[in-house]
Amino acid sequence: MDLLVKHGQKSNLQSVKNLWFKIPKEIRVVLLIFLLWKIILTLFAYIAATKLPTSLPNISHPQSEIDHLLSIWFYWDAKWYYSISTVGYSPNKDLVVFFPLLPFITRFFANLINFNIALVGLVLNSIFNLVAVIFIYKLARLDFDKKTSLRALIYFLIFPTAIFLLAFYTESLFLALSIPSLYYARKGNFVKAAIFAMFASATRMQGIVLFLPLLTEYLEQRKFKWKKIKLDVLWFGLVPVGLFSYMAYLKANFGNPILFLEYQKNWDRVFFVSKLLRPGFLLPLFQNPIPVLFKFFLAPTVLVTIFFTGLGVKALSIRKSYGVYVLVSILFFISSGTFDSAIRYCLVLVPGFFVLAKLGEDNPLVENLVIVVFTLFLALFTGSYVNGYWAN
Repeated sequence: MDLLVKHGQKSNLQSVKNLWFKIPKEIRVVLLIFLLWKIILTLFAYIAATKLPTSLPNISHPQSEIDHLLSIWFYWDAKWYYSISTVGYSPNKDLVVFFPLLPFITRFFANLINFNIALVGLVLNSIFNLVAVIFIYKLARLDFDKKTSLRALIYFLIFPTAIFLLAFYTESLFLALSIPSLYYARKGNFVKAAIFAMFASATRMQGIVLFLPLLTEYLEQRKFKWKKIKLDVLWFGLVPVGLFSYMAYLKANFGNPILFLEYQKNWDRVFFVSKLLRPGFLLPLFQNPIPVLFKFFLAPTVLVTIFFTGLGVKALSIRKSYGVYVLVSILFFISSGTFDSAIRYCLVLVPGFFVLAKLGEDNPLVENLVIVVFTLFLALFTGSYVNGYWAN
């Protein structure tokens, strides 16, 4: 009997080994980097959660039914996504600003296997992480060599807000949809690109932005000659279907298809022109312009946004669709009238990391600066988030 068990274990081990070596060598390297990053960041997060003081009062602490071991991944917005996963939108209509795909998928699989929603959500998040990382590398390889592509991936993984890839946020799912969308567009498969973008627009409102880079890529591959445009361009009509589906849900359940826009103001997100027109909003600027402007442009969220705007402009020279994606995305999130969470939003602007990787390759000073600054702030953001502090 023991011999049979040992033989079975040996056979299983050999099967895993054979499967591993069937994966292309480049992707195996990517998987090892991803695994090492996930282990190190997770361990650091749990050490920080036990050794550092938590926020008091801890207004962002997740629901008590989440296991204590998992609860560090459910602060702030993650708490709301968890709430939607468990009880839906009805108890708190303020939550309609959070798009449905992540909580829907989580609830679906948790019900399917009759398992803990929080744990299922984190497992799914890990899968989305893995998909995103592979496609980030594959997308980079279309324009760069192995070394530069791996550098871009590493820069992405040590970016200060990369901690949100582990938390129950939409970053992982959005990346697992938006990056394949850009990848398949580059490969000329616009049907797949549009389908991925469609699901991205059901994940977060920013998904609708993918329409423009996909259209730009379509035109660029046709050298911007209008005569080469064919009926396949109509596939891009799928991009907003995810958003429209959510709007249909809101109409059916709450009687208002744009309820998510109306409730944005409860989260201090209104169209920036409206904010500028608020009585007295610009008064400090006229009363004391130099300190106000100095404070504004030295705010970390503003500095990072300006930095990525520069990377977006540079990305235009690599591929026009990359630059369009970065620049339109930035315009989209600052149009909400606030720079809150801008550093987290910049995490998904992956073509910016391609540009940065090329700069790091050409200049060791840039390389060292990026690694030191990114790593230090990733540690700071991680320690802050897992203890309930605002960190994005």
